[in-house]
Amino acid sequence: MLEEAATLGITALGALTSFGRAVAKGDDPTKVLGSLLPNPVDHVIVQADLTALAPGRLAANQRRTMAVLADVESTGAATTYRFTENSIRRALDQGQSANDIVEFLAALSKTPLPQPLTYLIEDVARKHGVLRVGVASIYLRCDDEQLVTTVQADRRLASLKFRSLAPGIVVSSSPADIVLEKLRACGYAPVAESAEGAVLIHRPDTKRTSVRAAASPVTVTGPSSRLVTASVKALRAGERVDASKPASTNGPRSTTSQTLTLLNEALAQGKEVWIGYADKGGMTSERIVEPLTITGGFLTAFDVRTNEVRTFTIARITGAELAENVDEEGTA
Repeated sequence: MLEEAATLGITALGALTSFGRAVAKGDDPTKVLGSLLPNPVDHVIVQADLTALAPGRLAANQRRTMAVLADVESTGAATTYRFTENSIRRALDQGQSANDIVEFLAALSKTPLPQPLTYLIEDVARKHGVLRVGVASIYLRCDDEQLVTTVQADRRLASLKFRSLAPGIVVSSSPADIVLEKLRACGYAPVAESAEGAVLIHRPDTKRTSVRAAASPVTVTGPSSRLVTASVKALRAGERVDASKPASTNGPRSTTSQTLTLLNEALAQGKEVWIGYADKGGMTSERIVEPLTITGGFLTAFDVRTNEVRTFTIARITGAELAENVDEEGTA
């Protein structure tokens, strides 16, 4: 409450003001305020540079009108207004005419209105309203002007509120589907057209999606003999690994030197090798491979199970054994 009282001026610096005391007593404070505020002025001085100077505070009605006719440039003991094309157009948009503006300024100004200001008002008023912007939902056009006039005068279509724009063209704020429905109900035969002027055709069998292209016939062929041979070879390799895998271990175990010696022997003799191989996660798997090259600590070999050429890091091979020895032990 104290903050609001200070904002209204009832108190200042924590004490009651002179008219604040009148408010506290229930008296009319306007007499006290009237003695403190300067008297409003009833005139301005219009200058040739399209400005007007109010030497004091204008009366409320005059101040509101001047705020529309001109832009405030500076305030203080005196207020400076500037007339511009936009400010005059703003007054015309609010319903004032050029004569109204000139008469108001002539009555308010202590000096005669300068010629540049009257020219500005007349020029803006002459261009004002030449272009019109409106809103219409649909238009109705026809080369037969008599038919358009008949539709516009039809009382059954009075709710559509047709408005003539040009000979043979009327507009309405009603939706297009409602206009079409009412025109057809009254015996007319209108058609809808697009924004480009093309007639819109509505078919009852219109589909929401485009027709899909017919799928090309699929020819099913059996697997080739080469594919069958490779598949059987991979299956047999897996069976050999599972059948010959010892129950107590997770694959062959040997030192790196023993593994390297055995791989070189298998490479020289062209034999298959059963190896245990650890991946990056430490999981060990068994593979039957046919060594192809051994260089720089890497083994390049043909993986019998996957039918692919793979590269193995020799340091990750947990052990190796000739596949024929495994087969003999498994058979035995």
